[in-house]
Amino acid sequence: MSQNKTKKEHYVPRAYLQSFSDNGQCQLYDKSTNKISCVNIKNILTKRYLYDFDKELLKEFENIDEQAIEKILGSTVDNFWNNIVKNITENYEWFSSLKYSYHYLSVYKCVAIQLIRTPKGKQQLLEIYNEIYKKNIDKKLENVVLAKEIINILNDELKSSLLEVLLNEYGHICVGINNTDVPFISADNAIIVIPNIWDEHKKEYMIYYPITPCRCLLFHRRKKVERQLESVLKDFYEGKLQIINAYDNLQEVNRREKEMMSIINPITRELTQQDVLALNTCLYKGALRYIVYNPKTVRKKLWIDTF
Repeated sequence: MSQNKTKKEHYVPRAYLQSFSDNGQCQLYDKSTNKISCVNIKNILTKRYLYDFDKELLKEFENIDEQAIEKILGSTVDNFWNNIVKNITENYEWFSSLKYSYHYLSVYKCVAIQLIRTPKGKQQLLEIYNEIYKKNIDKKLENVVLAKEIINILNDELKSSLLEVLLNEYGHICVGINNTDVPFISADNAIIVIPNIWDEHKKEYMIYYPITPCRCLLFHRRKKVERQLESVLKDFYEGKLQIINAYDNLQEVNRREKEMMSIINPITRELTQQDVLALNTCLYKGALRYIVYNPKTVRKKLWIDTF
């Protein structure tokens, strides 16, 4: 094998893990062994040659780089993480489709690819393809299927069904702000779909993605507001508004709609300790291994035992 080959291929990017580490070290809890250890992020959530194409296939297609997936990930979504981490602490509007549509779409591409690049995600993707094409695709083609879907996601023409679902069903991004004493944990499968814990009717779902120990992204369906023209005219006729011309009328309509949109689709949400515990619990329940930033918090109550 070439000395330049990447042996340990991360299914959770090191750029992401960096936020949950202290000088490159993080606390890793493994459920299978029930052990906690301090590990360098270079050595966790990796698998040897995870994305390499099957050698038998390479004999038929000699010009294909067997580590093409690893290189594509490294130069695209993995390289984009520094922007996400920086702006999740400095510029919350950066995640808004109204102001930064290009970055907004790139965030969804990162999420879509992260969902399918893990060992569990790759398996689920192959099962979906089996269902679509009504046949059992050979396991050795798993990375070919993954490469095809990654290319579709990165294509700006939105050819990816997964990306379309994310944008349609979870098209609003809210930054969760955690200023409590309990940090967010992360895990081998760090993106989860859970019931929206702030939905009064308990019918909506959201995507939860911890980005740092004190910031997370919450994705939910973008809610719409009714046109406010009728209410503005009603207030005008009742003498509650002083409107000189039609332009003033439209300005008031837009002001009200914008105010209502900011309430039902907030850019940020200040989280309580109970919120953080609930989110940590949901992530912990589905994790095989989870990560804690600060060793002093490993023994703290990080989730709800009776959830």
